[in-house]
Amino acid sequence: MNQNQSMVAPNSTYAKIIDAAYNLAPDYLQHALCQNVDVVYVDPDHQSPLGWSYWEEQQLGQMDNSSPDASYPAVGSGKGVYIAISTKILDKQPRLKHLEKEGLRGLLTTSYQKIIKDVNITDNSGGVAEKLAAEAVLFVLAREMAFAAEHQLVLYGGLPSLACTGGKSFYNISWNNYTDLQPDLGKIHRLGDQKTGSGVTPIDNNLPSIRRIINDSATYAVNQPAIDAINDLKYVYGASDDSNFKPEWASLLATVAPIEDFVTTYTVVALSRSKAGIDNIKLDFRDGESSKNVIQNITIDKSKLKAKSDCLTGVNGLNNQLALLPLKP
Repeated sequence: MNQNQSMVAPNSTYAKIIDAAYNLAPDYLQHALCQNVDVVYVDPDHQSPLGWSYWEEQQLGQMDNSSPDASYPAVGSGKGVYIAISTKILDKQPRLKHLEKEGLRGLLTTSYQKIIKDVNITDNSGGVAEKLAAEAVLFVLAREMAFAAEHQLVLYGGLPSLACTGGKSFYNISWNNYTDLQPDLGKIHRLGDQKTGSGVTPIDNNLPSIRRIINDSATYAVNQPAIDAINDLKYVYGASDDSNFKPEWASLLATVAPIEDFVTTYTVVALSRSKAGIDNIKLDFRDGESSKNVIQNITIDKSKLKAKSDCLTGVNGLNNQLALLPLKP
């Protein structure tokens, strides 16, 4: 752990924002955070990710202070599951729409400005209601909790862990050949870190890859809307006027790797069920149009994204399965 990470005073502004974010979380997320996470840190490094999570490593089948027991499904080390929130969020207090766009900026690099109307994480300190700041922190808490939730489910169950209605795995909805679920232990999660193995690809062969989107923007001047690349993004997010759109992905990030698909879907579902009434996150494209509502996309019937959402939230869904697991040792 970086020694610069630190806990904050209970009455500090940071602590109040984090507390407010927790209070906005749906009940199941509050329970999951309390059951699975040991410490939430504030990371003062503005060069670090907006948030990160870390699960200490321990040989599977070994309890603390005991000899190995292969029949015991040890989770983590029993000593540390950590979530960190960057002061970049706590200081600048961005809106949720800004976080989604900042994520795209990181994926699309210099192509971003040809596709999305530009936005920076603006410094709104002192001018933004605590609720807006708390919503941004809730986004990070939900995202990082999703990594811990996936770890917990996989380490306790193996396959068919992450199975929901009808026994189908969450990952089988959109991915080919992802059967060897191997959570990352003893490392910080970063974008797309989890290896997917040979032959793991999205089922949809028409899905535009990030490389394709960047290449499709390359023929356009910097001051021109990259129409081909914009259409690629609309394939993922939908256009606001497309009544026939059947979403499969919660965001472009979800297409990077199976773990990002799980984490991003989990995050959007948590936001949709928050006590803040979050219901509208859209992208503004350079062609003058906007995307469909990222939050409402998870409710579109007969879509793969709704199937993933239902896999998380159904009566026998993964959120309820997680709640029934015993506390980590």
